[in-house]
Amino acid sequence: MTLLCGIAFLGALVFGITGFGAALVTIPLATHLVPLRVFVVAYAVYALMRHAHLKPVSAAWAWLAGFAGGVTSTLFGAGGPPYAIYLSQRGLSKEQFRATLGFATMTSISLRVLAFLVTGLLLDARVWLTAVAVVPAALAGIAFARKIFLRVSRDVLMRVVSLLLLASGGSLVWRALG
Repeated sequence: MTLLCGIAFLGALVFGITGFGAALVTIPLATHLVPLRVFVVAYAVYALMRHAHLKPVSAAWAWLAGFAGGVTSTLFGAGGPPYAIYLSQRGLSKEQFRATLGFATMTSISLRVLAFLVTGLLLDARVWLTAVAVVPAALAGIAFARKIFLRVSRDVLMRVVSLLLLASGGSLVWRALG
């Protein structure tokens, strides 16, 4: 249970700072089925490089990001990376970036909870006992993340997102090679 609370805190911390986070846990599992390792690492390295005066990407790319996010969310429960990649290139403020990803994530989670309720998966008492332990840890992570978020610039936030993608993708490549 302690490990579960630690994972919940870490996921909530990442979510609270960046507006997404579940993907950092589920994408490693997804890459065993879909070859995302090289793409995640390549994008993260690209994003970490300085780009002088890049023009924000067109809103016309939203359909592709939405489609990719929907597919990865449906298949693996992790739509965050396509949304994060697209939104990080739109020139949004850090508040707009976090709020948009947070809203997309909360919408996705709400729909899943509704589906779990309708199918009866939430009727198991163990689910609620686990929630009693995990929810306070997640709320503490979000509260701590808010303090960090208020102190960082947009540039730092985008670098943190890129580093998280690089660490996630790099660990997948390492695991695939080993």
